[in-house]
Amino acid sequence: MKILYINHEKNLGGASKCLLGIIDEMKKKKHDILVLTSYKNGLFNDECIKREIKPLCVPIIPHTDKKNKRISRIIINVLSIYFNLITAMFVSYKLRKEKIDIIHTNTSIINIGCFLKIFMPSSTHIIHFREFVEEDFNWNFVPSKKNVMKRIKKRSDCQIFISNVLKQKYNNDFDKEKMRVIYDGVSLNVSNTGVSEKEQYSLAIVGRLIPGKGQDEAIRALDIIVHNYKFKDAKLYIIGSGDLKYKKSLQNLVKERNLENNVEFTGFRDDVNEFRKRVSYEIYCSSSEGFGRVIIESMLSKNITIAARAGAFPELIEHFVDGILYEKGNESELANYIVDCFKGNIEKDKLIRNAYKKAISSFSQAKNADNIEILYKEFLLRK
Repeated sequence: MKILYINHEKNLGGASKCLLGIIDEMKKKKHDILVLTSYKNGLFNDECIKREIKPLCVPIIPHTDKKNKRISRIIINVLSIYFNLITAMFVSYKLRKEKIDIIHTNTSIINIGCFLKIFMPSSTHIIHFREFVEEDFNWNFVPSKKNVMKRIKKRSDCQIFISNVLKQKYNNDFDKEKMRVIYDGVSLNVSNTGVSEKEQYSLAIVGRLIPGKGQDEAIRALDIIVHNYKFKDAKLYIIGSGDLKYKKSLQNLVKERNLENNVEFTGFRDDVNEFRKRVSYEIYCSSSEGFGRVIIESMLSKNITIAARAGAFPELIEHFVDGILYEKGNESELANYIVDCFKGNIEKDKLIRNAYKKAISSFSQAKNADNIEILYKEFLLRK
């Protein structure tokens, strides 16, 4: 098969990492891979070039935007639809000699794949839903969700969702027989050293610095751990970059709670799996996570994983079997579970062992790619 993958990120967010894993596995299966992206440089492009793939780079404007009611912004957003249509026309011309079997759009926030379907009707278009959009990023679909979903329904042959909870959000927007849940996969080459070699009271939260990720909740839980339970050596590493205004509010919260010696903002790191060797626990406080790649990476790193009972996290973690779930918004419960781990009141070795086994058996990038390849073949046969 000849497959065109469309990506939207400049650097290596979770969606891009997952796509690179899919590309690696599809190359092993001898499929011919092309990549379309909207950035001429960046870590994603660098990774493509390492794989001897030269991306086709064109400007692509997302059909999502921050919730903004200014008339000027609304007009610009509507005009962007026609801009993307013209871009798709150009791309189809550039690829006119290629016989593309599959167009695979790696996100729900761009529409160029739908427009390419107009000019390349013989190709099968698959769109990968990875985001809640409104709930996690506080964005709107442009010009409206109804308009965007109508276009996707008309111009895509199948919709992949990375969790059941994400699929449920869109159940009324598409034909049920074309909606499929395929969990993301993670490379199994994640280093792990076992808790015995890790910092005893160390915690990490990995992700973009945006309110939806809940880093503020993690800080408030740490406050309880340090000042109420007197674990003065507890340390929280906040790994990631993002919204500068939100980061400033987090730094102010750290200062207000007298946690300057207990919290470290590491910024974006491209060696997160190596950094994980330092920590014993990972905590995730997102309100609406479409999947939770970091959960699986934590399991593979043999860290205790504690996550909010929200979004897709309950699909990945079985409470007290391979991780711990707490009620979102209840930082006291989160703190209590962490302290129970610190005190040895929870059978940590069992959680680590079960989590590692689950990650290996259920969430490998090879299994993810196998399921996607089966889907490609199914919908090609429908032609």
